[in-house]
Parts: sequence; structure tokens; C-alpha cells
Amino acid sequence: MNENEVLRQRIKELNGLISLMEIANKTEDLREVINKLTSNIIPKSMKFSDKVFSLVIIDNVENSNCKNISKKTSNYLKADIKTKKEKYGELQVGYIDENLKFIDEFEQKIVNAYAIALSKLIENLKYQEKIIKETHKLQKEKKLIAEMNYITKSGVKIPIEINTSLSVLNKKNIAITIVRDITERKIAERKLKAKNKELIIQ
Repeated sequence: MNENEVLRQRIKELNGLISLMEIANKTEDLREVINKLTSNIIPKSMKFSDKVFSLVIIDNVENSNCKNISKKTSNYLKADIKTKKEKYGELQVGYIDENLKFIDEFEQKIVNAYAIALSKLIENLKYQEKIIKETHKLQKEKKLIAEMNYITKSGVKIPIEINTSLSVLNKKNIAITIVRDITERKIAERKLKAKNKELIIQ
């Protein structure tokens, strides 16, 4: 490709990422986001748009703009949809025509970018679900204990315990929250776990 073609392709890829972010900001329906991504956004952002297949696999459920992809071609790029702790699935983007070739240096990067964006979206949705679940639990049991990592202004990560209870004051519902630094406890737990592992090995 000449310089103008390269520039046009980079613009298509950038527009694709922007479109994905816009849709993700408008809806919390993951299925809707994936449908639009595979059927419209990804094909339009690739070099040969009318020859593109895109496949998202989440929890072994496939969503694609093309049926029986594995039987049609092995000409595709892929990227994991994951976080540091968990793999959610995989994104595959390819050309149905085996004679069409990818420019790996660029097109693998856009596939990776889509996978990262999907990973963050899924992570955010799971976090929202957790918040809703814990809120319902707090309303039902009037008490909730949770652990999380707090990042200070200097960038230091500190494990904390959040103890929240519901009460009534002057006929009004109030939430009382106590936050405690549990760094020492976590260190002690890791040491105990390591010691137990040593005993098992012996």
C-alpha cells in the first residue's frame, strides 16, 4: 500500500475503535455490543471489508457475522479477551478468501485493540453486577463486609476491608462504613499459605 492507502486504513481502524466505545457507552447489553462489533464495526475497519468474517467467543458461546467459519477458512488473526486473572474468550478476525493476506504489523494491532476494549467492557459490567448484588445483600442483611485494593495518590496499592452496616437515626436510614487497612493480615495469610505448601511438599 502507498502512504495514502495506509493513512486511509489507519483512519478506518480508528473509526472502528471510536464506534465501539460509543456503543459501549450507550448500552449495558453485552450481546448488543458484540452483535454490532461483529456485524458492522470490525468488517468496516478492515482492508477488504466485504470479505471479512469476525467471531467473538465468550464462555463458549459464538457470535459471528458468518456461519461455519472454521469450515470456510483458516486465514484469520486472533486475540484473547481476558484480564490478568481470567480469560473470557477469544476474538477472531479473518478473510473468507484464502488468497487475501493480512498486514500483520497493523491488522493484528487492531484485533488486539478490539479484544482489549471488549475485555475492559466485560470487566466493568461484571463489577457493576457485583455492586448491585452486594447492594441487595446489604439491604437484606443490613450488614456487608468486603475486601478490595485501594490505590493511594502515590500509586501504592493497599488491601482494605470495608465493613458497612445499615441503621436508623432520627427515622432516617443511614449507612455506617468502617474502612480498615489489612496489609499485615494479608502478609500473614501469604506466609501461612507458603508454610502449608512447604509442609505438603515435604
